[in-house]
Amino acid sequence: MKKKVLIGLAIAASVVLGLCCILGIGIQMGQDGGVPTRTPTKTPMTTPTPTLVATSSLTPTPMATSTLQPTISPTKPPVPAIPEGFKTQARVLLTEGSTLVALTSQGVSPKDFAYQLALTEAAYELAILEWPDELLGPRAGHFDRAMTGWRMVHYIWELKIGDKDNPIEPNVNGYQVITEYGGDQLIYSTHSNTYIVESYRGRVFLPFDDNISALMSIANKHFTYGREWLTELLH
Repeated sequence: MKKKVLIGLAIAASVVLGLCCILGIGIQMGQDGGVPTRTPTKTPMTTPTPTLVATSSLTPTPMATSTLQPTISPTKPPVPAIPEGFKTQARVLLTEGSTLVALTSQGVSPKDFAYQLALTEAAYELAILEWPDELLGPRAGHFDRAMTGWRMVHYIWELKIGDKDNPIEPNVNGYQVITEYGGDQLIYSTHSNTYIVESYRGRVFLPFDDNISALMSIANKHFTYGREWLTELLH
């Protein structure tokens, strides 16, 4: 009888062991009487994939695309529309002023200078009436500076022809305004201590001939600067 029981238990144990193998459950016999204990099946560990986190010091660089972006070139500010009336008067001014520059560069008499200056002044006054506000500024101011210089030339020539005193400091015969215009481009001289006019002795004055030439040169340069700018606009 005991033998049969043992055989039955062995058969039962074999069945249980077979089922455990099929189900993946390990059986461990206890040392205290053979009671089996379940050993949990080990699950293979997977290595976690590291996650990249952008820090404040690293900025992702965007991937370049295959599409080429067009290069944007800086655009020039639009040139304001120039009225036809101003264009007409401006061309006359450029013509008359250029003639005056040519005369003074080659040598001109006071009479011819005065005549051409009158034509240039008339053209300038008419151009001013049509001058657009958008074109006022430092470049346009060259024409005003040129006219100022030419008028001073005419004024000093008249002083000389009329046997008047030279411009003398502090402000005899336009000395102050002329020197403010010409500055260190003018020619200065000083009357001697024995000069016939006692009140002029030791004073600085502007010699006629030297400063007629100097003022012509200054005025011509201003007109040339203005002419280059205006000619470009008219074209």
